[in-house]
Amino acid sequence: MAHRLGTDRNQLLLLPPSLDEFIGEDNPVKVIDAFVDSLDLHKTGFKNSIPEEKGCPPYNPADLLKLYLYGYLNRIRSSRKLEKECTRNIEVIWLLNQLRPKYRTIAYFRAHNIKTIKSVFRQFVVMMKKWDLIAGDLLTVDGSKFRAVNSQKNNYNQQKIQRRLNYIDQKADEYLKELDENDHKEQGERKLKVKECLQQLEQRRQKYLDLERQLKETGQDQVSTTDPDARQLLIRGDIAEVAYNAQTTVDSKHNLVIDTKVINTTDRKILSTMGLQAKEILNKESFDILADKGYHNGEELQKCDLINIKTYVAPQENISGNKIPTPEYQGDKFRYNSQDDCYTCPEGQTLRSNGRWYKKFYRTHISLVKQYKTKACRECPMRCWCTSSSIERGRLIERS
Repeated sequence: MAHRLGTDRNQLLLLPPSLDEFIGEDNPVKVIDAFVDSLDLHKTGFKNSIPEEKGCPPYNPADLLKLYLYGYLNRIRSSRKLEKECTRNIEVIWLLNQLRPKYRTIAYFRAHNIKTIKSVFRQFVVMMKKWDLIAGDLLTVDGSKFRAVNSQKNNYNQQKIQRRLNYIDQKADEYLKELDENDHKEQGERKLKVKECLQQLEQRRQKYLDLERQLKETGQDQVSTTDPDARQLLIRGDIAEVAYNAQTTVDSKHNLVIDTKVINTTDRKILSTMGLQAKEILNKESFDILADKGYHNGEELQKCDLINIKTYVAPQENISGNKIPTPEYQGDKFRYNSQDDCYTCPEGQTLRSNGRWYKKFYRTHISLVKQYKTKACRECPMRCWCTSSSIERGRLIERS
């Protein structure tokens, strides 16, 4: 039995197939094509949406936007790779009507229309909502850490800068001492090398002083020299990397992404911001939102409540750190009485506040807390199981 045979490449066809015959009716590129064609690119703000009367005709931004969206859908980020797809990928050939823009044209389009492309993403979400693909009743927010180009050695905080300055001062003192010894011994060649090393140390000192000045002027706790927007973040456990934190909001109906935001801090202070952006995009007054324990923050939960967003956030397992010797006496085992503004511990003792608010300083923000304690801790037989604090202080509960 013979093998199946394809079409002879050298066979001339009376009616050659059209490009549309190679693309199925359910191919995603048809959605991209229909969506971009429905946009008013001039009102949206794309450059060259209305071509000039003179000069070389530019590419239509609609075609370049289709190519960019296709690359986003298929995880093709490089403009050079997108250029190759224009010559070998039948879907891209169909989408662009056989146009073949160079990689520079693709890169310039993306660079000059960053904000406009972001607004297009929001219009796409609105279109999905019209097609009833997004319900907007239950959303979830989560963050993903992406390592930056900046290495850890090029990320500095005040402690790291001070260590480097102390080391430079120590080495400078050693070189100066050596210069004094060389003056007595008259070692000319060695003196020149030591002076050269001192000049290099002074240049390094100036570099760290400039970084220290930058920290004070910006009010930031870190500075990255290669990738200025990146910050050192905990990836998992005690492992830290210089990275970005990409926040994503997803609708529960078909697991479609409705919003994204890149930050360089942890998840603790971003839940209300993502919720407010989701309200603006979906144009809904209220909805429910899910998040993991990394988003558990009293101030953020209160902000969500004030803008009519119902939150389901997992509580942190042990908000008191390692000061609690046994799980039976962790913070969630203390019952709060809102009427009397006091706590009752597992042993039945009452912890009260003096009514004062104290400032608690974090890296980039300040929280106001009340402190609750009782003198009964001094005589309590279970004190060693409840807290590792001193006898005078005893157990302390803080409430924002």
